[in-house]
Amino acid sequence: MIWSRPEGGRCRGSGRPVARRTKQALRFDLVALFAASWLATAGCGHRSEQLTAPAGMPPQVEAVRPQARSTGVSFDTDIWVQFAEPLDSLTVTTRNVFFKLDTRRLPISVAWEAPTRRIRVTPQVALGARKTYTVELSPDLTTAAGAKLGTLYFWQFTTVSVRRPAVPGPAAGASGESPFVSLRWNGTEASAGVLEYEVLASSDSAQVALGNAPLVARVADPAYVPSERWAQGASLFWSVTAHNLDTGESAAGPVWRFDTAPEGAPIDSVEVPLSEWADARAGGFRRCMFDNVVSSPITTCAIGLSRSALPPVKLAGARLVLIATSTNPAAGHPVIASTTGPWTACTIGYPGPPYSDATLAPGIVLNPGEVTFASDALTIHIGAMRDVGSLYGYLLRSSPSITYFVPAGIAPLKLYYYVEPRAKVPRGASRP
Repeated sequence: MIWSRPEGGRCRGSGRPVARRTKQALRFDLVALFAASWLATAGCGHRSEQLTAPAGMPPQVEAVRPQARSTGVSFDTDIWVQFAEPLDSLTVTTRNVFFKLDTRRLPISVAWEAPTRRIRVTPQVALGARKTYTVELSPDLTTAAGAKLGTLYFWQFTTVSVRRPAVPGPAAGASGESPFVSLRWNGTEASAGVLEYEVLASSDSAQVALGNAPLVARVADPAYVPSERWAQGASLFWSVTAHNLDTGESAAGPVWRFDTAPEGAPIDSVEVPLSEWADARAGGFRRCMFDNVVSSPITTCAIGLSRSALPPVKLAGARLVLIATSTNPAAGHPVIASTTGPWTACTIGYPGPPYSDATLAPGIVLNPGEVTFASDALTIHIGAMRDVGSLYGYLLRSSPSITYFVPAGIAPLKLYYYVEPRAKVPRGASRP
């Protein structure tokens, strides 16, 4: 409560105290002490109805947003502090207003809004998930009447722990898309906690919007690599809901759509070389980047592709053709499997990097000496290696052994892709 003494030492009105919020207990005590002392000496029997702040009283904070100690605050929240009286706008600068993450100051812009008596704070960096931020006001902030805040004032808030999924891949509304495409989206940073993403997909947009579409996957990373191709010439609607398993907070993304290329769409092809290859036998013998590699039950045989060498096309298929120098390679029952951990050719050892027991494609001997690996699963994996980026190459496996001829400079991988339709050129105009 703030008391004022009427001019001339006279008491006016009922003397009822006017309650005002104060943020500093010490300030409250000093004001209360001043009021009690004045009443004792003045001996007034009536109290004031219209009260004003004593001279030199620092500006009082009326409200803040987000509220102090609030949690689950959205990333695009308004940040402001409202005062009981106008401030000197020349003191409302980044020298007197700070925004911090822990003890680190973050870049901001600040503005004084006279009609609302608010300092508005706008961060110049994106807010992190599940982070506690501090807004700090310097004692040098000054009222229009010249009174300084006089003491450090701050409040804190914590952001929501999960981001709403956004920035889909394929892009929303994409047409002529590959039926082998993986789904991607912007996820929440791993520092926010243990995350899980639920992916719904259907040809029925209403069911996806209602959350009644089939659940195609629960994944820990913001990407879904399908186990089989999407329907050809169809519209697929999908959405993602992100969950933070540590905090229990969730955020549902919008419904996205893409259309796959129709049957009979024109297709072209491009050849891609291997980036590395090696084999390593039990006992420590290793060869890397030789002109041949050997697969066998006691040999790790790895081949790799460079992501940068994979063109940004809409895949229609993939075929890997290796030349076998062994007689009757089909007797070795060759298969290709995906590795599930990083490796480099000249450091690989036996039994090699971790790999999936699932076969991506069997090796088929179509022509003498040629072993061809081709399947939907292989095409999906190659596209995901380019788009998702967390896949690591392949192992060749066989029993008994098969020797493959792998000279440098050859391009054994052929990718088939849908040709983008060319825009119609108006009559009389020329193509660039």
